Amino acid sequence: MKKYQLLHREIAVSPLTLGIIHRGFHHKLQLKYTAPIYFKNSVIVYKDLCCDWYGDIDNFRDLGFKIIANAQADLKFRDRLLQETIKIGQRSWNFDKKINQTNLRKLNNRQLINYLTKLCDLGSDLCDIGMVAAAPDVAFNNFSKRLKKIIIGAIRRHKLSRSDNDYFNILTTSGQGSLSQEENITLIKLAVEISKNKNLLKLFKDQPVSELEMVLNTNYKEILNKILRIKNKYQWLSFGHLGPAKDSSDYLEDFKNIFNEGKINRKLIAIRQEKKELLEKQSQYFQELQLSEAEEQLFKTAQNFSYNKAYRYDTLLYTYFTLDKLLREISKRVSLGVNDLRFLSPEEIVSFLKSREVVKRSDIKERQKFCIVIIRGKGVRYFIGSQANNYLKNNIKMERIRKNMTVIHGMAAYLGRVTGRVKVIASSRDMFKVKEGDILVASQTTPDLVPAMKKAAAFVTDIGGITSHAAIVAREMKKPCIIGTKVASQVLKDHDLIEVNANEGDVMKL
Repeated sequence: MKKYQLLHREIAVSPLTLGIIHRGFHHKLQLKYTAPIYFKNSVIVYKDLCCDWYGDIDNFRDLGFKIIANAQADLKFRDRLLQETIKIGQRSWNFDKKINQTNLRKLNNRQLINYLTKLCDLGSDLCDIGMVAAAPDVAFNNFSKRLKKIIIGAIRRHKLSRSDNDYFNILTTSGQGSLSQEENITLIKLAVEISKNKNLLKLFKDQPVSELEMVLNTNYKEILNKILRIKNKYQWLSFGHLGPAKDSSDYLEDFKNIFNEGKINRKLIAIRQEKKELLEKQSQYFQELQLSEAEEQLFKTAQNFSYNKAYRYDTLLYTYFTLDKLLREISKRVSLGVNDLRFLSPEEIVSFLKSREVVKRSDIKERQKFCIVIIRGKGVRYFIGSQANNYLKNNIKMERIRKNMTVIHGMAAYLGRVTGRVKVIASSRDMFKVKEGDILVASQTTPDLVPAMKKAAAFVTDIGGITSHAAIVAREMKKPCIIGTKVASQVLKDHDLIEVNANEGDVMKL
């Protein structure tokens, strides 16, 4: 019997939240873009809020190649896909917004069930279409490898002096801004306004965050209200799968950091210039490489897919933020903790709301330690204990990792070269370990890790391609980043001294 192989890793997730993606990836809306292939089967192994995602590796590889071929053959492919992603995403945004504006305590159980079911269904539809932009680079980085090959060939033909990573980083970056960038610009604009008042600026610099909100509320209420409006608009961007969202003290800390770093006006000017400079550099690089029209269009597809994936993920973050609000109300009605509910399927939560306990509470606790989740059509199966171990043994091909490696190779997501101490991060609970100048190492990065990423000098991840969270944040923060190492978080240990050479894609133990 053919065994499933590792396709992807996630951290700080739960079966309920990741299940929205898992189901969507196996639906068939994607067939209009991938026919006759679609993603058929996969299995997720959960342990301590982390997961390994296994599947039919040949099916997934073929799916990625099919999408690349279709995008190359039809220049309108990427635009149709993005338009449909945004269309479904907007429905999800609007519904989630409706939930957040609703007093859930006034709803009866049937209304709560309808909200939960529709939220999950809309999220899964978004991930069904979203699979198309994600698949070409998940697991194998096939799209990235294809683009790298084109660049290397052009460099050799035209005897160019720039590195392949230099061209690759610029030509795969989307010029369309993310919501995180929008939030950052909003913060800096308000910081510019605050800095014009010397007394207020001194207050932000000198007053501890624990007292700052109270002082602002007394003496500068208008400024505090502006900060709270920013919080209400963007707080969910750091929620991840499990939260928490940013609170007012987090935003006050953001402003203190902006003022301590200084040069606020220059930052605002630089951010506004970034898109123009990127587009100019992309035009210059295309001219230098002298690519064919078909090759150039592939890079533009990569830029489009990068924005597509970022849009989908931002929408999902708002869905997870909204889902958490639903779960907190449901928790009060079924006498289960929010974390318990995250280890149930939507159907099982519905049963609890209908006063039918279809899962033993002891089994829920077992799921939180270790479980396997299988999606078949609209059904979900959970395996725990010996059943899970037997399934793992008989159906999953485990990879062996050489722990004594001194050089680890991956793909450069943003160029640069730094030396620092390793801090391995498994979830947001580990963020306290990261100090200024450390190297953040993780299976992947997620929005809730951004505070630690701001402190780190560089990022190294096991998984991810050009559209991964680590790659996008590295470009925004302009920090060296190597993705797709497969093994970094398992080979490197806290306090290891390493060099991250993102110019070459190498991580070296020193």
